[in-house]
Amino acid sequence: MIIAFLISARLQRVISEPILELARTARNVAQDRNYSIRVPNRRTDEIGTLVNGFNEMLEQIQQRDANLERRVQERTEELARSLSLLNATLESTADGIIASDRQGKVISLNTKFVALFGFPPDMVERRVPNEMRSFAARQMKDPDAFSNRYKNFLDRPETSSCEMEMKDGRVLERHAFPQYIGQNWVGVVVNWRDITVNRKAEEALRESEALYSSLVEQLPIGVYRKDAEDRYVFVNTRFCQLRGLSMDQIIGQSLNTMAPPEKAAQSKAIRNPAATRITSMSSNCLWWLLTEKSWAHRAFISTSHSANERKQNWKKCIVNCSMPPAAPAWPRWPPAFCTTSATC
Repeated sequence: MIIAFLISARLQRVISEPILELARTARNVAQDRNYSIRVPNRRTDEIGTLVNGFNEMLEQIQQRDANLERRVQERTEELARSLSLLNATLESTADGIIASDRQGKVISLNTKFVALFGFPPDMVERRVPNEMRSFAARQMKDPDAFSNRYKNFLDRPETSSCEMEMKDGRVLERHAFPQYIGQNWVGVVVNWRDITVNRKAEEALRESEALYSSLVEQLPIGVYRKDAEDRYVFVNTRFCQLRGLSMDQIIGQSLNTMAPPEKAAQSKAIRNPAATRITSMSSNCLWWLLTEKSWAHRAFISTSHSANERKQNWKKCIVNCSMPPAAPAWPRWPPAFCTTSATC
């Protein structure tokens, strides 16, 4: 019995100690998440095979975690580069940009947006949506319209654009773009642009065009403008009278459809870029004088005079200016020596 007990105790240590060591290592790995631990193994029997299998499992887990950490690091660096590029893009644009989620929480904004509305630094730091919207609405000529547009967007998230006038006279252009992830609406990006200078320039241009049209309509000579295809795009009332046609009958037509072949050939000569000033008298007693042209757009402006009226004015000008009755072969109009512009 004693011999049998001693033998069994010896065998128990040989079998149980490696198993217990394996169990302790498994507990340490589970607690510390340290997969670099290995169980020492000097056996070649079944228990040794079990220990080798356990160590190989730890090796695979360690490699998997290392690869995962490397991919996470790469993705993190890639995300950081993308965010840096995005922030640089937002800051470099001339527009004010703000992005928020569906609840209105401010996700991102650039300094141009802050400058457009003059948000205080502490308000920008807090980024409380209602506080910032109220601050911006108070600067609008129509605060209710400003607030309603935001509410309408929440009800119907779709791309929209509008212009809003501020109390200080500035005009802002607003573009709202819904942001989606897949089919889910997750937020909105709003672009604000100061178009005050553009609107003032457009208004000045309209006034200039109105003044130009008013002056041209008052001229006693016919004035027209053609495009690159030799079609009339503008005529004044006097030109219509000289032609004996209405404005609707002239606009969009070319000289080929309105005049004899010799007149069409003359028009082709006028379209020569080498010609700077061309005048001639046609069979129907019309004077043509090229006064301005833009070869970049292949369009020009010309004036048309009645030959009889021009001859009569020329005679009056000679008399009033005390010039000899012999006129030059090709008169300038008004003559360079003439000082009575009211008569000429």
